Amino acid sequence: MSVAGAVFADCLYTQKLTDYICMGSMLGRQGGERSVLNVAVREVVKMFCALKICSGDLSKFYSNLELPHSVKCTSSKLIFCINCTEQAFPLALPAVSTSRTVHPSSLPQMFPFWKAFVWDGHHCTLLSTSQLASQYSTKMVFHADMSWSDNTGKSLTCLVVVKFMLSYCEEAHTLLTKHEPPLAPELYHCQKVTDVGDLYVVVMDYVAEEDGIDNTPISSAAVQQVDKAIRHLHNDGYVFGDL
Repeated sequence: MSVAGAVFADCLYTQKLTDYICMGSMLGRQGGERSVLNVAVREVVKMFCALKICSGDLSKFYSNLELPHSVKCTSSKLIFCINCTEQAFPLALPAVSTSRTVHPSSLPQMFPFWKAFVWDGHHCTLLSTSQLASQYSTKMVFHADMSWSDNTGKSLTCLVVVKFMLSYCEEAHTLLTKHEPPLAPELYHCQKVTDVGDLYVVVMDYVAEEDGIDNTPISSAAVQQVDKAIRHLHNDGYVFGDL
């Protein structure tokens, strides 16, 4: 047996939390003073004790959860309720492929709660507006308006992209931004944040794509730009591993 966990966001995500514990026949196998079977039984008992504590903590958390307003959404495979007064859990959770987006990407409930950081001495705030590439529900990349005040007190804003990554090379990105002309968008923030599961939060300028680019072959000029960027990285000792 093993234990898996699940979280409900724009769809249902699952992940195995424990290794498999074999409870089958172990005749003749010994593990020191206790048999292997006895060890496995003890592990299962501890697992169920932990699950009981976790279940109680989750029930207590969600029974006292207060959200700002109610939103009810439906799809052909999924029906759920956000901030329902009777129940804060999903109403139905059939198997849903993680490659299928079941939400409009503009729902504010689906935006990250991480909204503020310091850039170049300025306190910046983020207002997420949509999910970038919303057809890929597992990609944690968002459009956002970044706002801050300059040294004269004037309010400024710009459109940015916010990414949540397991890893990110700030040095390589900065190397490309300093090239003339720049080979990467301006980078405003790149740090590991404990509150979002020790993911790297990356904030950079948004570069708008041209209309119809999805159906247009890549131009030779664009290929040359990519080649220039890769060579620039290689010359400085970096290898780009996602091309």
